[in-house]
Amino acid sequence: MKTRGFTLLEILLALALLAVLSVAVLGTLSVATRGVREGGAQVDAQTRIDAVQAILRREIGRTLPLTWTAGPQGRPLTFFGGPRRMAFAGTLPPALGTAGPQRIQLTLERPNQAQASGPLVIRFAALHIDRRPTPTGAPQVLLTHVTGHFAYQGLDPQGHPTGWLNTWRWPWRLPQRVEIVMDTPLWPTEVIALHLDPEATQVANGLYARRNGP
Repeated sequence: MKTRGFTLLEILLALALLAVLSVAVLGTLSVATRGVREGGAQVDAQTRIDAVQAILRREIGRTLPLTWTAGPQGRPLTFFGGPRRMAFAGTLPPALGTAGPQRIQLTLERPNQAQASGPLVIRFAALHIDRRPTPTGAPQVLLTHVTGHFAYQGLDPQGHPTGWLNTWRWPWRLPQRVEIVMDTPLWPTEVIALHLDPEATQVANGLYARRNGP
């Protein structure tokens, strides 16, 4: 009995079908790999944002009621709040050690006027009675390439509640709440309530006041 072999046409058709199947499988694997990679990057970004929000809640929530510099016309300055920068007295995070009261400055920076986004940077500077604050370590970049703003809410000097303000108008008073808005879906709007550190009342107000600016 004579065995029938494959014709050249049948072999070519089989190779073409194999090529089509290979392309389909590779395409599926590429999509799956890209999905895993993007999902991992999103998880990393969300983890970073969660950590930054935890830092901000701690540092801003534990603001000390210290007059750490003298503002315009010699008025005491306890809390400086603008749309892209705020400064207040606080303490170092435990991981950075303990070095007494610090001026903590949080800034949404712009590399230049043409760029709307930039880094979110936190700076620490030790407060002294007889000299200007001295930086504690290098500035720390919390987030990169972000846009957003700060807002403040509290009581005016007459004790009336304010709405959300882009600039805190009474720097000798602490606001009650700080809002941090970032233009990214991974960052839910963060509203931080200030609570006085019980130990802060033991420090005489005005102890660190100097004309050195915020």
